[in-house]
Amino acid sequence: MDPGGDEAGPGRSLYAVLNVSPSASSEEIRRSYRALAQAYHPDKQKAALRAGAAAQFALIQNAHEVLLDPERRRVYDVYGEEGLQAGLQVSTFVQDRQDLHHEWQSFKNKQRSKQMAARVGTKSGTTVHIDATQFVSPYDSGLSRMPEITAIQSSGEAQFAMTERDVVYSRGEFAMRKGGSDSIGGFLCGYRREMSSDDTIQGQVMLGLKSLVTIVSTRKLSVHDSATLAATWQVGAGPILQVSARRQLTKDMEADLTWALGPHPMHALSLDVSKRGKHSRLSGVVEVGAIPAVGVRGSTRLGKRLEVRAAAKLGLLGWELEAGALQRLLQRGAVGLTASCGAQGVTLKVKLAWANANFEFPMLLSHETDLQSPALLYAYVVPPIAYYITRFYIWRPLARRRRMQQAVKARRGAWQQVQSDIAAAQAAAVLMQEPACRRVLAEAAQGGLVIVDAQYGVLEAIVAETRAADAAERPVRTASLATESSEPQEAGAGTEGGQEPAEGAQEGAAGPSSSRAGTAEASPSTAQGKQDRATQLPEAVDEETARARAARQSRQVREEGRQRRRADAQAASGAPPDDSDTESEAESQEGGEANEITEALSRQPLPPEWIDVTTPLRFLVSGSRLTLHEGVAKSGLMGFCDTAPGQARSLRVRYLFRSKPHVAIVDDMAGVRLPMEDAAPAARDEAASIERSALAQGLDPSATGQPGAWQQNDLFD
Repeated sequence: MDPGGDEAGPGRSLYAVLNVSPSASSEEIRRSYRALAQAYHPDKQKAALRAGAAAQFALIQNAHEVLLDPERRRVYDVYGEEGLQAGLQVSTFVQDRQDLHHEWQSFKNKQRSKQMAARVGTKSGTTVHIDATQFVSPYDSGLSRMPEITAIQSSGEAQFAMTERDVVYSRGEFAMRKGGSDSIGGFLCGYRREMSSDDTIQGQVMLGLKSLVTIVSTRKLSVHDSATLAATWQVGAGPILQVSARRQLTKDMEADLTWALGPHPMHALSLDVSKRGKHSRLSGVVEVGAIPAVGVRGSTRLGKRLEVRAAAKLGLLGWELEAGALQRLLQRGAVGLTASCGAQGVTLKVKLAWANANFEFPMLLSHETDLQSPALLYAYVVPPIAYYITRFYIWRPLARRRRMQQAVKARRGAWQQVQSDIAAAQAAAVLMQEPACRRVLAEAAQGGLVIVDAQYGVLEAIVAETRAADAAERPVRTASLATESSEPQEAGAGTEGGQEPAEGAQEGAAGPSSSRAGTAEASPSTAQGKQDRATQLPEAVDEETARARAARQSRQVREEGRQRRRADAQAASGAPPDDSDTESEAESQEGGEANEITEALSRQPLPPEWIDVTTPLRFLVSGSRLTLHEGVAKSGLMGFCDTAPGQARSLRVRYLFRSKPHVAIVDDMAGVRLPMEDAAPAARDEAASIERSALAQGLDPSATGQPGAWQQNDLFD
């Protein structure tokens, strides 16, 4: 179990709680605990915050106690929080290293048993031969044009891994032709043993129409060579010997040589050379024997799920051309169409596969290959058109609808938990707000590491919200500049005649969004002492910022809800995006089920996909450094939470160092140290946005009361 992942503990890792790496020493754990305890100890909080502080402090204290106890830490690293709870119940049995070793061996044995059970597999195949010649080209008016089934073949195979080296398997086969007069079948059972890493031996017996006994031995001769020897005795035919050799020619090319000895019809020699590419495979075969032939076969993958195949063969019995495609469905299924023409006529094969079951339907369209025959039209023109229509107008809308329903269901199911996690994270952030403000002001005064804003969650949602906020801020800022340039510069106040500024202007001054406002809003325009601003900043957050954030988030939720309902309704119906505002017309054309989904979306808003973590990161800055450890999920950090379960999460940090703006984007489990050495400054538009947000929060070095002091920071000098 990964001690840094979300599995450890009830949703968070103990290492993340203390912000230490899984390999942290006892001294590092104590140092981190002392820093967090100073901020979360109930005695250091106001009366209204002591209850929440007590809960957070208990979490920190528990992580400190577990990670400082070598035995408990070892149990936690192996089994997680559940192992700690089980250890408390069976503590009399788990007291020394030997007992822990036995427990670990028992756990590995259970895992090995599960792996053995997973090695039991089944496989089945069914082939239905269909004659559709009368349907394509009627040759007898007295016969029905409906296609008819001429033969059915079915087989099933099961194997069981007795040990890691021993496997037993069995297979049954059955075939029946039209009329039921030629029904045949057979049963095969075999045993395979891996003698060593280089040798394998196999024996099998088949009873039925073909009764035979076969022994196969395979040996790996070298890194690039292997050989197989198979001896078979068949009732009525006598002994048959087959020798095969395989050679790895290059990194992606190999060759197989097979020589069969036996009765005259079974004498054969074949050479098969194949080459594999990243998305393609090409092979050629030469057969010499009773029926000599030459063939080539190739396949290539177009996209993630579509594979195109083609083959050609020339021999004594004539020629044959084959072309087709295979489309994979979800993760366990596939559907394929293959058309072939040659001396045997024109055939269209339909293949369906799901899990370990395969179904094939070869349909004979014509007994002869004639360029003017409609069979070629049915074989090579109709299937691609049918595939295109099925994929883009049936399957793709259904798959899109299914993905949307699953995503909505997952987010709905996690809504209550996400709400609870957000509330807990915000409560933890409030407790560290005052020391975080002091630290960010101290860093701003010396030109150190100034966290302007930070967000954690789905990166696409974070970037989209930031761009929307910047776009909404530009008109307000432009209008403000125009007003200032047209009015006399006699008043230092922002309003005249006691009139209150407009709501949009207030929001523009406060910052572009709640995420970039962080934990501080607009500070006094004149330079003040750090101590005064450290005491004013939390008050502004509690009152003015809360109201501004609530107003912005309310408008944002309403707008996102309207856009999501329209997009989800279109996705559910498979309709193309429509930029017009005729929502009622679109809803009237939706199916009943799509309307139900739309109504469900409108009844309850989707949970947010990111959370503001500016205050927690400011609290973690020490000495112009911020360190987050690799292998520890950031959702477990104090003041963090997972707002998008099941989705990829990232941390985006916008910061100033030496008054230069930077942006850092970090994956959830990746480590980071800020400021990054040799980090390039942010792009011009992004840099301007960061600087505006820093100015709005009073984090400009020139406004800290010590102009020019940032030049003294020589962290990387």
